[in-house]
Amino acid sequence: MRRIAGLLIALASAAFAGEKPLVVVLDFSSPGNGELGRKVARTFRLKLERLDSFETPDHFEVNEIVEDTGFKPKLDDIRAIADFAREKLKADIIIWGDCKLDGETYTIHLRAMDLPKGPAAPFIDDTYVCEDYPAVSKKARELARRITGNGPKEKFRSPPEGEPGRNLLPNGDFEDGDISPLHWDKVNGLTTFWHREAGTNNRCIRIDTDVYEKEALAWMKRFAAGAPVSQAPSKTPTKGKKYDTMAGAYGVKFYSDYIDVKPDTRYRIAVDAKGKMAGMFFPKVFVKGYRAPTDDRFGKQAREIYRCYLALRVKNNGKWQHFSRVFHPARETPDVKRIRVMLFPYWPPGEYYFDNVMVYEEETDREQH
Repeated sequence: MRRIAGLLIALASAAFAGEKPLVVVLDFSSPGNGELGRKVARTFRLKLERLDSFETPDHFEVNEIVEDTGFKPKLDDIRAIADFAREKLKADIIIWGDCKLDGETYTIHLRAMDLPKGPAAPFIDDTYVCEDYPAVSKKARELARRITGNGPKEKFRSPPEGEPGRNLLPNGDFEDGDISPLHWDKVNGLTTFWHREAGTNNRCIRIDTDVYEKEALAWMKRFAAGAPVSQAPSKTPTKGKKYDTMAGAYGVKFYSDYIDVKPDTRYRIAVDAKGKMAGMFFPKVFVKGYRAPTDDRFGKQAREIYRCYLALRVKNNGKWQHFSRVFHPARETPDVKRIRVMLFPYWPPGEYYFDNVMVYEEETDREQH
């Protein structure tokens, strides 16, 4: 009982420590030993944690309360779940459900309840049929964005209407691909990686700038000439002041495909990131704009005529953070016809992670008048 009391105090402290609501994801029910339900809940929980719009308690503590109280959440026990979430978990939003796997197809029934807003009734009651686990991850991201519309907005979130517009950047969540993510640079296996997060099937980009410059450039030359990523060398552990690493020299760049942009249109770029910073040095995400390709004596050229960057002042705590900013590529450079995104970590040396890169329209200049 003393253990339960301590956990309740911890959850209550999380609920009242700030303005952010406390959102709890219970492990989903599933056949067998429940491992599938724990895996699915962990994926949904992770996507919510990244948005930083809510307090999300440690799920081990939540599970201990569930086990110690003997509570067995069932999909249709709406009143019992509401009472348990309010009284035992001090939650503002509770998410639960069940799932099953048939071959490679996942069927997930999910409910979400906003507890302070009156009677116990789910504001989300959906069934998802997903052909593979990356599709489950996409549904989790969509749900996280959807639920964010029911909580306080972050300083740099989506437009006032709530949900962001359609992502113009293909595969911004890095879930689709084979050896490398589609619509982005190929990963080289030494400084850039198509990363799968531990315990999940969530994909993201990992970039390592703590690699000796000479070692990286030698491999990049071989890689550009056609060497497969499977032949990437293991990096040599670095030492000293590390000015001779990629962090101290070029940084590491990772580009998206080109996308078209329109005149008189304001855009927003958003990204989830984690890594490190040191003083005035922090990772950045650039938007680069280009005029229409023209033929000249150097061949067909797409010339860069616009750039801006999103500063990622990450906290050195290993947690995902969400960043965004508005940009207007055609306002000062009306010849901009297309853009691409460049992920760019450099100093301090280390590993950096990027996910959920979005570019979407906000509004046109003409609509503002």
